Amino acid sequence: MLHKNFDHVVERLLLFLTGKSFPKDQQISIATQFYTETIEVKQLKVLKNTGRVKPSSIADRLAEITEDAKIGDKFGDSWDTHWFLIDIEVPESWVNEEQEVHLVWNGACEGALYNIDGTKLIQAFTENVREKYVIKRQGVKNDLTDLNVNKTGSQNKVQYLLEMACNEMFGNFIDGFGSIQDLKKQYPLRKCEVGLFNRDAWDLYYNFELLRDAAMEFEKTQSNRAYECMMFANQIMNECYPPFKDKDMIRNALKKTNDFIASRKNNDSQHVVYAVGHCHIDTAWLWPYAETKRKIARSWSTQMELMRQYKGFNFCASQASQYWWLKQNYPEVFERVKEAVKEGRFEPVGGTWVELDGNVPSAESMVRQFLYGQRFLKEEFGKEANVFFMPDTFGYSPQLPQIMKSAGIEYFLTQKLSWSVFNKFPHSTFYWRGIDGTEVLTHFPPADTYNSNGSIKEVLMSQTNFKEKGRSNSSLLLFGDGDGGGGPQIEHIERLERLQDFEGCPKVKFSTVRNFFEQLESDSKNLMKWEGELYLELHNGTYTSMSDNKRYNREMEVILRDLEIISTYAAFLNEDFKYDVEAIREMWHVFLIDQFHDVLPGTSIGMVYDDTKLNFQNLKAKSLELKSKAFEAIAQGLLGSNKVLEVKEYRPYYDDNLGIQNDNQVALVINSLPFDRFHSISNKSADAEQQGHIMIQGMGMQLVDLNLLSKARSTSTLTMEQKGDQYEINSRFYKILIRNDGRITSWQDKRTKNYHRELCRQGDTLNNLVLHQDVPFFWDAWDVMHHTFETCLNLLANKCEVELQSESAVKLNFTYEIVYDGKVTSTIKQTVAFFNDTARVDFITRVQWREAKKLLKAYFPVDIRSDYATFDIQNGTIRRQTHGNTSWDQAKYEVFGHKFCDISEAKFGLAILNNCKYGYSVRDNNIGLSLLKAPKFPNHLADMCEGENDYKEFIYSALPHDRLLEDSNVFSEAQALNTPLKVAILEKSQDQDEHLDFQSQISNLKFIEIDQQNVLINAFKKAEDQEFYVLRLGEDRGEQVAANVKFGQILGIKKVVQIDSLEKLESLSLEQSKFPYEFNQETGELKVTLRAYKIASFAVYDKI
Repeated sequence: MLHKNFDHVVERLLLFLTGKSFPKDQQISIATQFYTETIEVKQLKVLKNTGRVKPSSIADRLAEITEDAKIGDKFGDSWDTHWFLIDIEVPESWVNEEQEVHLVWNGACEGALYNIDGTKLIQAFTENVREKYVIKRQGVKNDLTDLNVNKTGSQNKVQYLLEMACNEMFGNFIDGFGSIQDLKKQYPLRKCEVGLFNRDAWDLYYNFELLRDAAMEFEKTQSNRAYECMMFANQIMNECYPPFKDKDMIRNALKKTNDFIASRKNNDSQHVVYAVGHCHIDTAWLWPYAETKRKIARSWSTQMELMRQYKGFNFCASQASQYWWLKQNYPEVFERVKEAVKEGRFEPVGGTWVELDGNVPSAESMVRQFLYGQRFLKEEFGKEANVFFMPDTFGYSPQLPQIMKSAGIEYFLTQKLSWSVFNKFPHSTFYWRGIDGTEVLTHFPPADTYNSNGSIKEVLMSQTNFKEKGRSNSSLLLFGDGDGGGGPQIEHIERLERLQDFEGCPKVKFSTVRNFFEQLESDSKNLMKWEGELYLELHNGTYTSMSDNKRYNREMEVILRDLEIISTYAAFLNEDFKYDVEAIREMWHVFLIDQFHDVLPGTSIGMVYDDTKLNFQNLKAKSLELKSKAFEAIAQGLLGSNKVLEVKEYRPYYDDNLGIQNDNQVALVINSLPFDRFHSISNKSADAEQQGHIMIQGMGMQLVDLNLLSKARSTSTLTMEQKGDQYEINSRFYKILIRNDGRITSWQDKRTKNYHRELCRQGDTLNNLVLHQDVPFFWDAWDVMHHTFETCLNLLANKCEVELQSESAVKLNFTYEIVYDGKVTSTIKQTVAFFNDTARVDFITRVQWREAKKLLKAYFPVDIRSDYATFDIQNGTIRRQTHGNTSWDQAKYEVFGHKFCDISEAKFGLAILNNCKYGYSVRDNNIGLSLLKAPKFPNHLADMCEGENDYKEFIYSALPHDRLLEDSNVFSEAQALNTPLKVAILEKSQDQDEHLDFQSQISNLKFIEIDQQNVLINAFKKAEDQEFYVLRLGEDRGEQVAANVKFGQILGIKKVVQIDSLEKLESLSLEQSKFPYEFNQETGELKVTLRAYKIASFAVYDKI
């Protein structure tokens, strides 16, 4: 026996698996023996460029499939679809029961195999990773004798339809991942043949792969086992060699390797890896929604085909909307899924409508994700998910534990924090505690992937990277191709089957996600807890990329909330009005899909944002239609027969026309926020322009006419004076100096006691627009790197004009130009608006954005000393450090927030508000708001403007406060900035006395009054399936509160009871989260005690 060099031997062993570029009869790889014989298909014909059509429609067009196709032919363009008729005749010698026969196909793109009548989708083909389809295998299946597949009448002939989708699993790009889309890509047909399969060679291959890989992995820590595996595999290679003519050679080698593996058993104390098949399908990413619908059907059909071949194999899939799509588009596949779910082998997980972004959606959006996701799963499969499944989302709000628990979720799974670049997360299994104190058992699979290939390397990593040793002894492994779909391959299952009990490795158990967590909960002890957000130290550009899409999201969240409130009012005020639960539910279904974690973050191709823009436009139109019907019912119920002429939104301070055309019209204005709103209102009628101040009580209405506007005036203290190159603006709130280059050089707050507090830090200015070079290492649309902030181009306005100077407002217009090589690339037009009745200063911004690899931010370096900043998030706030003392603090150089970010001392602070932005940076008390980002991948036209009338529009505001943040008006101002008044223009009653009576009655109507400013109304809607209405409250400032919620007599509320967020009157989650409340029917008062950041849902009955 010669001395063995370990590295040389394992390199030799690799040749047995992969071979070299030798002629086939000289190949050393056992893989060359998988097919002992191959034949061409009898006939291959194609029907080109059909578009995405129903498979059954192709079956009706078989006579049109006449064009011959052959190996080497190319098919395209990108996103096109072609259908092939494959006619197979199996040799008689292959038909006997023992022989295994495969169809081998490689079209260099995605494909799907159907029976000849298109009624059954059998399996997917995927580029170079999924080429084989089993036509017949002893004891498993036989298409030749299956009458559901074979329609030829012969037992050695079979025909199939094959759909070629001209796109790869990860889209179509000119020069691979990271380049721009190739819309003309052509795909060559590489393989289409029938093969006689040698399963002995196949089994030997995977036995040998295990030995070779075990030698490599064990060599790191278990050298004796490594050498045993290496020496044995080397001996097998000596005995089993090319040209493999002796069948017994392979069979004997297989028996020896089987015996060797069977003799290496584990002990009972080994770490246990629960293996679950998984197929992460991005609802959209490098492909549009339409292609995802096909990916779902292809992927899940393939997994059910694998279940026929591997009896221990189980599969899980999340995202209820994907099941919804499958039911709509592939009902036959959906019925098979339902059967597999009943058998316990196909596991719906997640509980949400999509795997949503974890940062940007509002609390109510998150609640609805679970409401509609769990509702669908219960309706279709008879049970809800108990695991929130989010393996690929870019960070997780600390409000999620409460929201998921209220929806019947007991456990949470992700692995994405393994991508963090600064700090290694310290736990694999732990309890995650949210901002309200809710805890949920959480697991991060220690293999750090949701796309495992089942290798021994990843199974061992599940043990070596497991951080709860001594507290728990099990972990989860999600295996299968993902992102672009596909799921587990045969190869993955073969590997894991061999690792179920192999010495030196963790034990592997095929399982379900639910079973894993239930075992984990019962077997673990002394688990640690993690408090607050799960911040991903990467992908922080997703708070900013694709600004229009972020704006659509914020607007639609407000639109849907207000639509439900107005429809609820209509139902209470007019018994003939039908609250259209189904229509509003369908709107939520569409909208929530656009919150998917590669759509809302702005990290998809441009085609996806064509879809989201169309969705937004359609949803907005549908909302207007439903609101108009609701307003008509309200007007009928309150005023008699007043005709609705127009329904619109009115944004105080920005919109200049309420919409009343003459004295014969009135405006019914609804305030959907729970606090009173006092605003200056402008109106342009046929004869004149009116302006006045009106007050609309919280959750109330006001009937406005021209007479009321002319009378409703307030005293103005707002003045402006030009002084050299600056403007001085004074009001009772402040004295501000702003230069004609757009920079604020001084901001003195007049409300502070004894002196005028200066906001500007010495030597600094406010509202500094800065352009940063934004060149991430790899993930272009996803990331903002820390080095981004080291490059700065300070922008100064080159033009200033006075737009408006009145008693109610002063508006200055500034124009900025971004110039490269003497050419203007982008233009910023910003109106800085000062108002008489608020301390808020608004920056109304329009940008013609034509940059590449840039990040635009607005900075406010303030003279306020604080080591933390407070950020508005979902139904609450979160504090983050403004320094970089620790690596955890340093990593948060760009963070998410919602409607505002605030820096405060004890009783003074400044908040930066916005109407559609989510990215912030705060260092050394310099608040930075990210406005626009210009990535070039995956959408090379991201946020690029075309034409003079194309621009990006947004508003941000600066609001000082002279008291604690929690006691200030920052919260209400932020909500008002984002929530327009809802207006219906009506015909005015010709009876003046009657009109004045209506006006008085409506202004005094009480709908819902709340006596605590820190209690929000997140929703007031009709229940999905029961005869009550849902009122959802939320405490948003971090203080336990005893609130009195009073329903107006006009609503006639009879009973109020607590429910969970799934609108259940009884549930485990409800039992776990009960709190004190009582309802008095006589007074209409609901007294409730909410802990900090609590979200509470109630069933509100107007009938008993």
